[in-house]
Amino acid sequence: MRATRWRLGGVGALGLVLGLSFGLVLGPASAQAPSATPPPSLFEPHFETLGDGASIPDGVVSTLGVDPQGMVWIGTSVGLVRFDGHSFTPVALNAPDRRTGGTTFIRALLAARDGRIWLGTESEGLSVYDPVADRWQVHRHTPQQPDSLAPGVIRTIAEDRGGRIWVGFIGGGLQMLDPASGRFRTYGAAQGLPDPRVQHVSADADGNLWVGTWNGVAVLPAGAERLSRPKLPDGQAFGLEGQVVLALAPMPDGSVWVGTQDGALWQVPRTVGSPRRLDDGPSTLGAVQAISRVSERQVWIGRAAGIEIRQPDDGRLQRALRPNIAKPWGLAGADIRSLVRDPGGVLWVGGYGSGLQRVNTLDEAVWVRRPDADPQSVMARPDVRSLLVLRDGSLWAGTSDGGIALLDAQLRTVGAIPSGQQGLGPGRVAALAQAPDGRVWAGAEARVLVFAHARAVAQSYAVGPGRVRRLLADRDGAIWAGTQDGLYRLAPTATAFVRVQHQDGRPLTGDVNALVQATDGTVWVGAETGLYPVPAGSDRLARIAFGPDAGLVNPNVLGLLLDRGGRLWVDTTAGLHRLRDWDGQTAQMEYLGHKLAQATHTVPQAFGANLLEDERGRIWTQRGVYDPREQRLHVLSSADGVDIGTAWFRSYAQTLDGRLLFGGSRGVLVVQPRDFQPSRFEPPVVATGLRVGAQERPLSQLQPRLLVGPSDGGFTLEFAALDLSEPARNRFRYRLLGHDGDWIETTSRTRQASYGGLAPGRYTLQVQGSNRNGDWSSRLLIVDVEVQPAWWQAWWGRLLMVAGVLLGTLGLSHWRTRVLRQRQSQLEARVAEATRALEAKTRELEDSALTDPLTGLRNRRFVVQRLDDDLRLVRRQFEEAQRRGAPPPSDADLSFVMIDIDHFKRVNDEHGHPAGDAVLVQMRERLQEVFRESDYLVRWGGEEFLVVARGTSREGLPELAERARSVVASRPFFLPDGTAVKASCSIGYACFPLNRAQPRAEHWSEVVALADAALYAAKREGRNRWVGVQSAEAAPVLELIASVNASLPDARMQIERGPKA
Repeated sequence: MRATRWRLGGVGALGLVLGLSFGLVLGPASAQAPSATPPPSLFEPHFETLGDGASIPDGVVSTLGVDPQGMVWIGTSVGLVRFDGHSFTPVALNAPDRRTGGTTFIRALLAARDGRIWLGTESEGLSVYDPVADRWQVHRHTPQQPDSLAPGVIRTIAEDRGGRIWVGFIGGGLQMLDPASGRFRTYGAAQGLPDPRVQHVSADADGNLWVGTWNGVAVLPAGAERLSRPKLPDGQAFGLEGQVVLALAPMPDGSVWVGTQDGALWQVPRTVGSPRRLDDGPSTLGAVQAISRVSERQVWIGRAAGIEIRQPDDGRLQRALRPNIAKPWGLAGADIRSLVRDPGGVLWVGGYGSGLQRVNTLDEAVWVRRPDADPQSVMARPDVRSLLVLRDGSLWAGTSDGGIALLDAQLRTVGAIPSGQQGLGPGRVAALAQAPDGRVWAGAEARVLVFAHARAVAQSYAVGPGRVRRLLADRDGAIWAGTQDGLYRLAPTATAFVRVQHQDGRPLTGDVNALVQATDGTVWVGAETGLYPVPAGSDRLARIAFGPDAGLVNPNVLGLLLDRGGRLWVDTTAGLHRLRDWDGQTAQMEYLGHKLAQATHTVPQAFGANLLEDERGRIWTQRGVYDPREQRLHVLSSADGVDIGTAWFRSYAQTLDGRLLFGGSRGVLVVQPRDFQPSRFEPPVVATGLRVGAQERPLSQLQPRLLVGPSDGGFTLEFAALDLSEPARNRFRYRLLGHDGDWIETTSRTRQASYGGLAPGRYTLQVQGSNRNGDWSSRLLIVDVEVQPAWWQAWWGRLLMVAGVLLGTLGLSHWRTRVLRQRQSQLEARVAEATRALEAKTRELEDSALTDPLTGLRNRRFVVQRLDDDLRLVRRQFEEAQRRGAPPPSDADLSFVMIDIDHFKRVNDEHGHPAGDAVLVQMRERLQEVFRESDYLVRWGGEEFLVVARGTSREGLPELAERARSVVASRPFFLPDGTAVKASCSIGYACFPLNRAQPRAEHWSEVVALADAALYAAKREGRNRWVGVQSAEAAPVLELIASVNASLPDARMQIERGPKA
């Protein structure tokens, strides 16, 4: 059997001529005056604001630093804050000699190469914080010691290549701290410093120290003892005398960029040429306060009123950014003080009033075409429902309610067909197509319009009651219209659309989502009822027979693509398929949805419907890109620049130069596949919190090893992977060598490893994290753990017990043999009792290893060890009933109930972790009110609980779930300080076996995954409710999970929801 391959059909000479004439007709409507320089790109970086008034008071970020591992350190008006991608943690300045009443407004910050954080405050001198040891050291001015810290406010701190620390003061000049001696050396006027007011210090790659002062710039050459004005290649000095230099930035090419308070920006060469002023005069954005080379193609300049983006080589201005309240994706504030890029490529922006912002997209590989500034433009509200690239490269964009926008190849608006004009009525324009004769067809609500040119009044056609969803102009001139109520066709010479039918005369009904034509003339139709071919020369749908296990996993077809090789790709609600073979009657489909789900650690779901292919053969949608050769998927997200609100299915197009366009409710996503590089960053994993027993402990206790005492019970370690581009997508796994047999995986929601009841001894905890793409990093967190024994577990304790028994026995034997014989039985009883006590202690120890140390509930390890026995019992009961021909037992079900506390993070954020712990402990009491002693109550992770109800009837589960929901929501939880807080929970459940007639159809872990999907369905439906899967027909569990996640009706499952109205 040989596969038939197609290519998209071309157009004839007449079609090309008419298509070009259509573009020429469009031209005068959008003519613009010629420009000597091309207009700037519409690309704008996407800024994401992080934190709030509690974490960053008043939105003031005075300075930023990123340590070698990638942790972000933030200087604020009230002190130092650490950000690990998940939470902002204030770091108190707790030096023993801290002055009371002094301000902790941080003016300067340096994240040194050894990981220590250096701070300059207005009144606390020079402070250095060691995050590993959790220890502070403070240097202060001591008048009696000439080699102590100078007086004055610290404005800048820098580290040279030798590890020496340089400190610049307002009024105190420049000092160098020798780390070996701990002494400061002062550089003032006698050492060539042009002014004691130092604003910025920076060391270049050659070891030269550049100093910006209130009287220009000076340099201390490597190895020199005296500062001087910089010498140019021609021997002339360059000093900017009389100017306040606020920012200095050595570049990789050896040049140094210099910014001043009056807004001047200079590029000072290293070897050839003269200094060049990069701006043409006083900048409208004000003083230069920060300079950072963020990529090979961009230097960002932080100014008093915004940001400039410039070329690194010649300094040419690419873009100026100002804060704009109408642009929530843009710069949040004007007064930019710090620009820092982390090891993963994320740019961090801090300023007065702007707070902390994150920028992931620094180039035009993936960006969003945003709203037009002109409120009268159709693209002022770019809710783009359809896209069409004309043969001249220009574009039409159909919107939700504004009409059709006419765009040039650079996506600039050049014209429009507004709603209510030229025959275009109100409502959404959901489909566009260009016919071979050059005319453009548009689907607007339940009608199809045709425009002879951009200024023409449209001719209108009716296509039934349903909205038009997709249009296809085939190579013969026929127009196909997929609607909400089937498929319609307008023959080239016809005057009305005709409904397309099956071979037996039945009309195709339901949504038609995709239409493509192959080179042999076959039109492929993707509908919610399946995939259908219409052979060339026919107007009826042919039937497809699928080979064994080679059909569509779900018949609801959302998107179609014919690639350059002629192969058909099909996207359904269950995921992506590829046509392996087709002989005109029988099709062999290859299902890729499960592979893509495994790659992204999700359940199978639609790939995105809007299928496009790039020149390398990769398959794209607005959700991601799949490389068939590497069989690798990269998911697109906001970290890649995807920010178009709701991405609309069927709104997509490919430009003549290969760019991919996807329409959304907030703009058009633009992808340049040639420039796109998936992140391969390997983030380190760092510890961010530690509890031993019920007490929080400093992270310094992890060094050199974590000691767990006999009365502590256990420990919990919190961690983070420092890919901060989109931390919620990072994954984790951990194992305790010497205890765990395999890795235990978890997500960013439960970033902690918890162990209790460990036997005395030494262990090694390994924690591995991933980047946002799910790729495991080789940079593990490794913690040595020592569990100390109780006295009776130590060798000497056991020896003492044995020796005591022996000595007692020996003494008694010498005291009186007769008494010994009389009481021999009593001694044997005592030994047996001691043995039983030791055995009980051992059993208690083993039991504690299966118990959560905080709540006293069972842990995940208990479920893994015990549940297989319960499964065997359940299966045996059902199979025995089948063997006897009896009905399945109604009270032998094993029910899995997942419970998650709603908005639990809010409790931790507002009241602290002890408050969250109190809520978790009280959850145990409430669960015990609802469930029986024989049921397993398990803390599954974080604020998530699993209840395994054993020997139950699934018919009673709705009532049980409602009781659990009610007992949580009906009364408040009390925090340690007496505060009462209200909380609710969401519940999802599923029963084992899903099909009582097939007790071996699925593993318990699959049923738990289905219950978890039901839990998140309850959250999506509003929280404080429950969703349960009572039973299911025989079907792959991944498909059932996909239906629950997509909230799709599935006749194969009986689903209950509550509370009932």
